[in-house]
Amino acid sequence: PQACAAAAGWVADSTDCDDVRAAVHPGAAEACNGLDDDCDGGVDEGVLSTFRRDADGDGFGNAAVTTQACSVPVGYVADATDCDDTRASVHPGAAEVCYNAIDDDCNGTVDQPCALRSCAEVHANNPTAPSGSYTLDPDGPGPKTAVAVECDMAFDGGGWTRVGASVRVWGTGWDGTAWNSAGFSYSEVLVRHVSGSVHAHCTYPEGLPGCVNLGFQIPAVRSGWGGPMNWGSSTCGMGVFTWTNTTFFAGTYHFKFGVGATTAGTIQTGTLEGISNCTTGDNPGEARLDLWVR
Repeated sequence: PQACAAAAGWVADSTDCDDVRAAVHPGAAEACNGLDDDCDGGVDEGVLSTFRRDADGDGFGNAAVTTQACSVPVGYVADATDCDDTRASVHPGAAEVCYNAIDDDCNGTVDQPCALRSCAEVHANNPTAPSGSYTLDPDGPGPKTAVAVECDMAFDGGGWTRVGASVRVWGTGWDGTAWNSAGFSYSEVLVRHVSGSVHAHCTYPEGLPGCVNLGFQIPAVRSGWGGPMNWGSSTCGMGVFTWTNTTFFAGTYHFKFGVGATTAGTIQTGTLEGISNCTTGDNPGEARLDLWVR
């Protein structure tokens, strides 16, 4: 109304944008409440907080996906340090998983130095891990030293650790080298032909699978020499047992056998007639093979 003087409850000012709230008026402090507290035409300007999307629910947010609000919206967090918002197991402080090609702890390094016990463990961590060289520690935190070894992640289900490269076998003797000196645990041995041929009663590798003239000694499991299935008969009386569960791979000169236990023992090999020094005069040739364990 018009009057000579202000009546009770009336003022000359006409700038209030909300005359039902005493805290709302020009010059008032803007609060995060969904109101235009200072009557400047804006709501909650300068007082909103930024929150980041937490799609995987691990409590860490994706810095690239943000929203502003007065309080934390559902599915958002204040944190902005998650480097992969699709995996709940990936976030700052997470345990680094060896050889899975993921920066699990978001420190900027993929698979920082860590060593698993075998190629089989690498394969279990990451079934798509490629074949190649890996640094592995046969006893984990134990006293054994980590070593670089070759892993085959494709053959017969993958996870094979090579413990002997280009192992020499011939019919006139054997060299006695103890393979797997690093001490990788295994229950299967894979024998892969590399080159050459040797005759000793039957011919390796051409005689496979009908006759195998190779012997394998793993003292940690069983004393004496054993052969895979179909090892033949010419050993000059040397006692030979049969290792368990032999598999010959069609189209190759490769085979595997089980050792009947899990062991970290060394492996020795040779032709059975060469080991027993039997009829060595008619045992020509030399072959090379790789030994893998799993």
